[in-house]
Amino acid sequence: MKCKGKYHCEAHKTKRNEGTSPRRSSIKAYFTKKCTENSNPKNLWEHVQPFFPDKGSKSSKSIMSMEDGKVVNDNKQVSNIFNSFFVHAANSIGY
Repeated sequence: MKCKGKYHCEAHKTKRNEGTSPRRSSIKAYFTKKCTENSNPKNLWEHVQPFFPDKGSKSSKSIMSMEDGKVVNDNKQVSNIFNSFFVHAANSIGY
């Protein structure tokens, strides 16, 4: 959010902070209730799972790097770029 002035920013922070405590209390109460009423792990997981990110579906197995203005996505080339960087970084700290 872009602030239009100091007063506007302060008012926004105040209102945002007023909502934080009730939100945290609600989340805590929700999870406490679901954890105590569900003795079955499968039922518990159905309520808890949506709050965990699904890293597997969003992550890529390849690593990309930028070298000399070009995108490099070959794993061997990327590893050589990292290796070169760290070799030279060690030289620049006085060893």
